[in-house]
Amino acid sequence: MGGIRCCGSSSQTEHRSVVSLGGWCGPALILGKLGYRKVAFPFDFSRVTLDGIIHFVTNGFDHGFFPPEGPPFHPECVGPWVLFRGQHTAFAHFDLNDPEVLSTFRRKQQRWLELLRPPPPPPPNVLNRDDSIEGSSTATELTPLRSRVTFFRTVTAVDPRSELELIPVLEGSLRRQYPDLDYRIAIVVHDQGCKAMMTDASTNGGNATKDAVLFRAAAATELAPLSPRARLWILEYTEGPEKTLFDRSQDGYAAVVRAAMSDEGWPQDSGREDGNEVRGPPAIPSWSRHAVSFMPRREWNDTEAVSGIAGDELNVYRDNALYVLRRDIQDGQCRSGGGRDTAGDVSSRPADATTGELLVWPAASAVTADRFPWRSHSNLALIAGVASVGGTCRGIGSTQYLTAVGAASAGQVVAARCVYCGNGDYHRAGKPHRTDRPFSSDEDDLLLVHLYRILTGGDKVEAVEQLAHELGRGAFEVICRLQFLTNSSLKVADGMTSSSTNDLCGAADGACSGRPTQDEPRSK
Repeated sequence: MGGIRCCGSSSQTEHRSVVSLGGWCGPALILGKLGYRKVAFPFDFSRVTLDGIIHFVTNGFDHGFFPPEGPPFHPECVGPWVLFRGQHTAFAHFDLNDPEVLSTFRRKQQRWLELLRPPPPPPPNVLNRDDSIEGSSTATELTPLRSRVTFFRTVTAVDPRSELELIPVLEGSLRRQYPDLDYRIAIVVHDQGCKAMMTDASTNGGNATKDAVLFRAAAATELAPLSPRARLWILEYTEGPEKTLFDRSQDGYAAVVRAAMSDEGWPQDSGREDGNEVRGPPAIPSWSRHAVSFMPRREWNDTEAVSGIAGDELNVYRDNALYVLRRDIQDGQCRSGGGRDTAGDVSSRPADATTGELLVWPAASAVTADRFPWRSHSNLALIAGVASVGGTCRGIGSTQYLTAVGAASAGQVVAARCVYCGNGDYHRAGKPHRTDRPFSSDEDDLLLVHLYRILTGGDKVEAVEQLAHELGRGAFEVICRLQFLTNSSLKVADGMTSSSTNDLCGAADGACSGRPTQDEPRSK
């Protein structure tokens, strides 16, 4: 593709540790699948805000990592998940009320600190590995260790710009806290609705078209770097909404990881000159936007053709290897900005044509974050419609909630509030989701299989979430049904709810969908 940097690998880097900075589970999952994740770190399988990460880098993990009250902690049932939400973080898949799980997180935190700031080497007059005599001329002169780490981060903010603007702050914090750290940061933004232009007819099976520009979905496309040590990708979903988020995004993540783990594209120096700050992106060149129509071209392997641009402009775009992105219009409207509306009368288009934007830059390196027309999405800032972390409903800004908490602890009467919506109760989930669908005998059998797993030492949070996904139900009603099947005598859900399980499951009135009422016989 002309003008587009392919996400492939070339020369592999010298040994570098790889660490997920979270956002969600995706980075850790793909790093493990590709064999790069050898040990666990604190943010691997968590939702965490970027300003929260900056807080932890600067201040450590003593405040704000776990939920504010506990242990025991009070989880909430949100859709199929059992969530433990802190101010900056949220944890599913783990039972934080299990002492061993808490101990595991402490080890991950210590491993993080040891990786980023390795212990100093012993003095040169001690025995070296060859058992040289102390102080002899054969003793090896040891130099300070320097960690080499590549971080992977998914943007969780509803507005990606609000998070990308904090990347220089994160870099500054890393440099201050860990001056000997050789770091790189690969940043991924989901679902920007872009496809890349195909300028090489050979990619269409040797066919060419004279009246249209051809497009194909690009799982991951790299934009201009944010700094010499921070590179930026936009990622597109390659599966439909019926699939899990990881299934939809893993092709793009794999491409990003392979590109980021190659030395190509990264500076070979420290990214600083004479101790100065890292340099920013290059100057912004001009670009243009057009409202157009897209038509599927199935004979060319899921490509699309664009119409609505004058022929002379079309030839320039096709023949000069410009950087062109295609994007579907949100809510039926183009964003305001440059370019002119040439889409024409909607009624005159073919039935399977779609309306979108054509975004054109002179070169790949020109697509900078501050000029890219970002679109918002909330599928990482929210979980089943609930704020993913306690301190913010927008995926960013949890530390601003922290400011109010700190002021209150200093003796001032200050109500802690979300800076965006004013919520003051950590965005409490409220009434859990229920399908109100009777349980079948087959579902009960599956529940009992997992119940045995729980009773023999399995993680009950993980088991409940797996059951909720397999059954297409909410975690809350799964817990209630387990309580009903065991007559609550085994206390399967102890510690998994914020009040007694009898209250949660509606024991007084049989309201829980997992417990049949008097007029609701057990479904066969």
